[in-house]
Amino acid sequence: MPTYYYQKKKTGKSVYGGTYYMFTVWKLMKSGLKKLGEHKINTASYRGDIGTVKWLIAKKEGYRMDGYNFKRKDIKVRQL
Repeated sequence: MPTYYYQKKKTGKSVYGGTYYMFTVWKLMKSGLKKLGEHKINTASYRGDIGTVKWLIAKKEGYRMDGYNFKRKDIKVRQL
C-alpha cells in the first residue's frame, strides 16, 4: 500500500488576493522517506490541500484520478 506524506508551508501573500503556499511531498519507502516533489500554489484559486497533493502524486507516479481522488483506493496521503 503506497503511503505519501506532505508538508504545507506559507511562502507569502499575493497582492491580488489569496496566499502562496508550498507543498512538499514525500513517498514512504522501506529505507525511509524519498522526496517526490514540490508545488507552489495561490489559494485564490486552488483545489484544496488534499486535491493539490493528490494531483502532484498522480502526475509524478502515473496514477489515474477520478476528479479529485485516486481511482485506486489503497493509496494513503497524510499531512506531517
